[in-house]
Amino acid sequence: YNTSITSIEDGKFNHPTMYYPTSGNNIDFYALHPYQSETKPTDVINFSVKTDQSMAEGYLDSDLLYASVKDVARQKEAVTLKFTHKLLKFEFTIKQGDGADLSELNKVTILGMKPETSLNLGNGLLGTASGTAVEVTAYGTKGLSVGETEVTGIEAVVVPQVVPQGVKLFK
Repeated sequence: YNTSITSIEDGKFNHPTMYYPTSGNNIDFYALHPYQSETKPTDVINFSVKTDQSMAEGYLDSDLLYASVKDVARQKEAVTLKFTHKLLKFEFTIKQGDGADLSELNKVTILGMKPETSLNLGNGLLGTASGTAVEVTAYGTKGLSVGETEVTGIEAVVVPQVVPQGVKLFK
């Protein structure tokens, strides 16, 4: 049974009512964000981060989350799913130095990132990074305000991968 569940507020969710099978058999729960309607627990899905994460939508759509709980007996209590982030998140703090002007800082970019991977829904294992290397624009970039000496809250989600020594990684 594949259904979309939406977070609405304070840990509450909006979804259709779900029931245990009438056979009384134990069941397995799998959860994935972002939601994909055509998936089954045995699938290996392909996933790609957004290259433009400068706005919240692109950033949030790049965050691959996974949870599973297996062999759950019929019960009245809610089943708790503990999500894990499957990808890598860069968090930046940029400090103003001597002679630097960060008032017009408007973009932070991660260079040479392979944007694609796969996720095995049955066991939660992430595949290797693949695809043509791209630049990923980070979320939360803004210039300094009066009185500030550093810019924080800049973030980007990328597929974990090995970057060769000596390669420029940030711009």
